[in-house]
Amino acid sequence: MSSAITNFFKIGVKKPTCIKGLSEDDLRELVNALLITVTDPTFPGFVRSTNGTDVKFEFDGNGNFAGVSAKLDSKNVFIISGAGGQELGLFKGSPSAANPGPGWRVEIELTRKFFNQNPELESQWEIFVASRIGVLNTLE
Repeated sequence: MSSAITNFFKIGVKKPTCIKGLSEDDLRELVNALLITVTDPTFPGFVRSTNGTDVKFEFDGNGNFAGVSAKLDSKNVFIISGAGGQELGLFKGSPSAANPGPGWRVEIELTRKFFNQNPELESQWEIFVASRIGVLNTLE
């Protein structure tokens, strides 16, 4: 772990641990005993681009995926939109439980309007658009 990231964590032992000679079992015991707490409320997450740009997974107050953002020129720029965004996704094939999957709503009227797809024959669609919705609200 780099020294810049270690400043964000407080590491403590949550249970007594006996280490004799640092065998594999002893190391596993130590790892299982560690309690890691993020002490910096502005910690950006674990993802960092190769040029050092912090990338953050965003979640709304309800815990729904709100997108992925990166801080560029002191501004948060959304790379992937989440629930509540205005962007649409374009999908190949016909809508199904797996296409586009949880967290998406098929935009039937927009698909019909822009791609001339018949809303009564969704199983025969070749292309459609969908928008993000709250993932937690779509899982059963």
